[in-house]
Amino acid sequence: MPAPLPSLPTMALRRHGAHVLVAAFARPKVLNALSPQAYIDWLAAMRFAAADPDVRVFVLTGEGSYFTAGQQLAPPSPDRDPVVQLEEGVAVTRSLIEEYINFPKLIIAAVNGPALGFGVTTLALADLVYAVPNATFRVPFMELALCVEACSSVTFVKALGNAKAKDMLFMGRTMTAKEWEAAGLVTDVFPVEGFLDRVLAKADQAASYSSDAVQGSLKLVRSVDRDVLLKMNDLEIKLLVERMTSADFANAVASFMGALAPAHLAATKCQKPLTSSIRRAERRKKPKSKL
Repeated sequence: MPAPLPSLPTMALRRHGAHVLVAAFARPKVLNALSPQAYIDWLAAMRFAAADPDVRVFVLTGEGSYFTAGQQLAPPSPDRDPVVQLEEGVAVTRSLIEEYINFPKLIIAAVNGPALGFGVTTLALADLVYAVPNATFRVPFMELALCVEACSSVTFVKALGNAKAKDMLFMGRTMTAKEWEAAGLVTDVFPVEGFLDRVLAKADQAASYSSDAVQGSLKLVRSVDRDVLLKMNDLEIKLLVERMTSADFANAVASFMGALAPAHLAATKCQKPLTSSIRRAERRKKPKSKL
């Protein structure tokens, strides 16, 4: 009998057939924006899929019109130390990327609509990526005074070439599903009608093959770049922490939020800068000098 599926607050899990696990970002009212809990649930879903002997293929998609709107820009919870919250969030993010790099089974992404930020960079770590025609891909890192993430400093340049990768990473260029298909980052583009059914048919096909053959081959393929990706993940995370605690980030977030459309604004609501909360907590931690 299959193991019971974990109940996750921000993600819906279901089995498809005997060997496919489908995980869907389940916050369509906020365009599947990634809250701290969403990262935790995403990691939990992947770890469950990796450990479950019945699962051969992991499919990630989103509910509603968006795949994911990316990071939800919000202040730390007032009930907990913001520095601790940042450290916890960084640890989960690092572990999630490592899970992608080391994942023992096939990862299929079903991009059902626009994708932003972390939802885009992690696609380059998936094995097969299917998208609807209206899917778009954008990483507004420089607009937010952040930095490259999820090994995109390696994967984007490798897939898109130097110029187009930097156009996305540094200039915030929005690319279409067809452009990503031409670059090799999208496997195929399927019509909106029946999109997930088509993706699941591909998952069924992959799950029908020998699991030892697929997983043994994946291990070899992943080994080619594993050490480089793990190293770059560590370096990117270190820089990300520096950026998230900078005044530049606080100012950029305020400017970026003001330019958002109302629907996207609701998905990434930010009431006060993250940086100021962290800095206040750090000041409280510092011992007062004695005269």
